[in-house]
Amino acid sequence: MDLRDQFAMAALQGLLANLGMKTGNADFVIAEATYRFADAMIAEREKDDVETKDKIKQMLVDAINEKHPGLMPSTACTAEHLIFKLTTGKPF
Repeated sequence: MDLRDQFAMAALQGLLANLGMKTGNADFVIAEATYRFADAMIAEREKDDVETKDKIKQMLVDAINEKHPGLMPSTACTAEHLIFKLTTGKPF
């Protein structure tokens, strides 16, 4: 079970507790909503996560090195700069 499933499970418990288990025909709607809540919680959790940003920058650097050898990108560059290098093959 991953973090998304755990968040969805917690959201489901909260929703069902508030509905008093009276879901009627809304089972699929509620199940879908719990995963939307889980996705929102994960997005919020990672919004300013330095580790996530560093991971993304490293992926951009790797892609630049593969597509445009010799540009020598660095994770110290801004994401905008790295995307520019990747898409154009030119230094900033």
